Amino acid sequence: MSQKLEDFDVISVVGTGSFGTCYKIRHKISKQFYVWKAIDYGKLSEEKKKLLVSEVNLLSQLQHPNIVEYFDRIVRKETCTLYIIMEWCQGGDLSALIRACRIENKKFDEPFIWKALVQISKALQVCHTRLPQMTLLHRDIKPANIFIDSKGNFKLGDFGLAQNEDECSLSDNIVGTPYYMSPEIIRGKKYDRKSDIWALGCLIYELCSLVPPFRGVTLQELVSNIKGGRYPPIPEFYSEHLHTVVTFMLTVKREFRPTIEMIIHHPLVVARVTSDPHSVNKPSQIKYRERSEEKIRELKKLSNGISNISLSQRNPEEISEALFKERWLNRLENLRERESKLREREEILTLKEESLNNKEKYLSLLEKRTKERMTQAQLYLNRKKGKLSGSIEDMSDISADPGDTSILPTSAKFNPSGLPKPCFLRLSSSRKTVASKHVHFERKPLKESGANRPHSAGDKFLKQYVIDPRIDEMVWLEQKRNNFQTKHIESTNKENVGTFKNTKKTK
Repeated sequence: MSQKLEDFDVISVVGTGSFGTCYKIRHKISKQFYVWKAIDYGKLSEEKKKLLVSEVNLLSQLQHPNIVEYFDRIVRKETCTLYIIMEWCQGGDLSALIRACRIENKKFDEPFIWKALVQISKALQVCHTRLPQMTLLHRDIKPANIFIDSKGNFKLGDFGLAQNEDECSLSDNIVGTPYYMSPEIIRGKKYDRKSDIWALGCLIYELCSLVPPFRGVTLQELVSNIKGGRYPPIPEFYSEHLHTVVTFMLTVKREFRPTIEMIIHHPLVVARVTSDPHSVNKPSQIKYRERSEEKIRELKKLSNGISNISLSQRNPEEISEALFKERWLNRLENLRERESKLREREEILTLKEESLNNKEKYLSLLEKRTKERMTQAQLYLNRKKGKLSGSIEDMSDISADPGDTSILPTSAKFNPSGLPKPCFLRLSSSRKTVASKHVHFERKPLKESGANRPHSAGDKFLKQYVIDPRIDEMVWLEQKRNNFQTKHIESTNKENVGTFKNTKKTK
């Protein structure tokens, strides 16, 4: 028979979950207390609606004493609200107990912590291995999602973020509370059921120390501590066995982290369960305890037998002197062979080192040569640029200093007094109204005596002059050019001196 909203009375607000608010309710007829989770699904996205439907379906399948029991659901279409009716846990959640112990400066007893570890592990075992054709990841194990009933048993609840491992392809999406996230989730890598083991280790650590194992002032510090697996040890008040189990669950490398079966069947956990006086003595549990005790006894006998073995019980092999020498010589030969191989390797390495040094020297020389060539090229370019700018500014950039004797260079340097003077003759065939003059040069060689003797460059020019009849015309033109330039320079110098004197007078 389906339930209705009118069948329940709302008593108080318990808390808030992943998608809605939890209320404590009481059935009007049976007078029993329940909790319903009111969820406004009209405001949820499609993805969150899928998670909500999966939570309801999973709760209906999860039937275990250490999982919060699901009873029924009520859908109110007028207000787009879903009510999930669940078991009422009178002891509240673990986060409230931890907060109270922190305020009162108290500690949990060690049997209480072992009991929490065993019962939560059994609830996780149902999620990981006992469901038909699926492996369920809780993905949000923390003290706020662990509840305590009236008998003091621990129950796992709030499956709002739970998801099938096969559907999410090794769960490459990041969900959960940062303090309890595993290193693979922090790194953005794929994760599986062993992330729940990490969160369980963080929860047991928090029951011992009353604070999470990984903390930080900033989020970056928290992330670095989780990645490096850096956390302070649990208080010395607790046993070394509990410290070992917590360290085992908080293994950074996922492949070395235990599964839930390894935790439940761990010898230290089994020993604590068998020694718990409050545990229920069922026939199956008694048989399991007897078997575990027998295995522990066998292991102790085996370890004692191994420790009692002495060297005197061993029969060493009788070795003759010849056999001893033969084996010793064989070892010596092997050592010599190894030594020769090492020397060969050393020689090869020295040769390689020498070749590398030679290459380095060669490269340094090439670098020097390239630098020299670059400097030469730069100088050549600077000279070219200077010549071009000088040819443009020859007539304007002359200093007014009287000592300035800057004269443009000529194509060839000769003594003008040693050159033949041109004679001007009027041709009889060209007598016209307008007088025309033609220049004729006398074909005479240069004198080689006295101060007018040319240098080696002049000797070459003399040979060219004797051979080529047009050289005298070129020499005459060169002389005229030099005369013109000297006259122009003198005139410009006079003008500059005059302007300089005028400026002084005006000052």
